[in-house]
Amino acid sequence: MIGIENLQESIIPSLTDLSQDKNWRIKLSVVQQFPILARQIGEQFYNDKLNVISSNWLRDSIFTIREAAIENFKELTKIFGPAWASRHAVTKLLALHTDSNYLHRQTPLFGMATLAPYVNPDIIRRQFIPVLL
Repeated sequence: MIGIENLQESIIPSLTDLSQDKNWRIKLSVVQQFPILARQIGEQFYNDKLNVISSNWLRDSIFTIREAAIENFKELTKIFGPAWASRHAVTKLLALHTDSNYLHRQTPLFGMATLAPYVNPDIIRRQFIPVLL
């Protein structure tokens, strides 16, 4: 397990900066490392410090970053479980369905298709279906 104090002081500011880099390839590299990091730091620390960064990628201007963010939510659901997905991933993803940007409104559709095999059928029934309708 990584020392939380060390992580908070040195890595979190760096991750925040890199997650907003203008070069999409650098940003993509950071995005792809989050599930690996999540395994090491645990659910609570991830939710407190890194989940906001992950959620912001859903609104990125580059499709590849939005797609990687959805893939992250799938991997994080595998790590933390369907209950985590319902509380964190699904709510943030589905909130985009009313966004003024049509690209952001498409993101929940891709996300639902990706997450559906990993969440409870009740989530699909109560949360996915109303957005689809």
